[in-house]
Amino acid sequence: MSDREISKALRATRGNVELAAKSLAGKGPPFCMSKFVLNDKIGSGAFGEVYNVFDREKGETIALKVAFEKLENPIQNEIDVVQRLTTLQVRNIVEFRGTGRCNLLDNRVYYGMHIEDGTMESFMKHGNKLDGPAFFSLFFEMVFTLSQFSEHGFQHRDIKADNILYRNVPQAREYALPGGRTFLATGTTQPIFADFNTGQFKPDFEIASDAVSLWETVIAPLIEEHVFMDEDEEEKLQEVANLYFEVEAGKFDAVLKKIAE
Repeated sequence: MSDREISKALRATRGNVELAAKSLAGKGPPFCMSKFVLNDKIGSGAFGEVYNVFDREKGETIALKVAFEKLENPIQNEIDVVQRLTTLQVRNIVEFRGTGRCNLLDNRVYYGMHIEDGTMESFMKHGNKLDGPAFFSLFFEMVFTLSQFSEHGFQHRDIKADNILYRNVPQAREYALPGGRTFLATGTTQPIFADFNTGQFKPDFEIASDAVSLWETVIAPLIEEHVFMDEDEEEKLQEVANLYFEVEAGKFDAVLKKIAE
């Protein structure tokens, strides 16, 4: 391989030495050359790696999650879950952008999703703040999604700040409530649930564990350091919290109604 070819290969991987080495060794970078252009590596988890890629066919930049070799089952489960939740029109989940296999990936499975602005963990780490209305808007949308999980007999089983993404959205989002009422989520921070590799549909499960995880890993840390409210909003939060911890008794509707007041 000429110096020019080596330089081109290194530039193509944007400084990622590990990926460049694989390419130069003839194994190919971990994406399909004919379908995707690699921009950057976003990160990795227990079952796979996530890349920022340009989809040549769709003409858009997406996140591509690629299973580790011999660890495809959790990613395949995640694909099945996301496709089913999408079909059920569950709100605030990752936007599915297709799946496939690639011979340059040793035929490993991958799936694409819309790229979000960050995780709730990074949101808090960077010191972002929410006022009362923005917080209740975010809280409502997260609880609404949990309510839909419960309605369809789905349990996430790994809810934490790093597995809930967020999207900066200037437009308000409308939600239907029981009794014909609607709620307009006007906060610009929209939650996006992700990482469904351990999720399962099981009609007889209780949603309480997901609800507790959401409170302990996202809601409580937000309240402690990232939300500023007036006295009336703090009183409302206490009322919401009292209802929230009765979700195992089917009180999601009451929680959503109280937040929407």
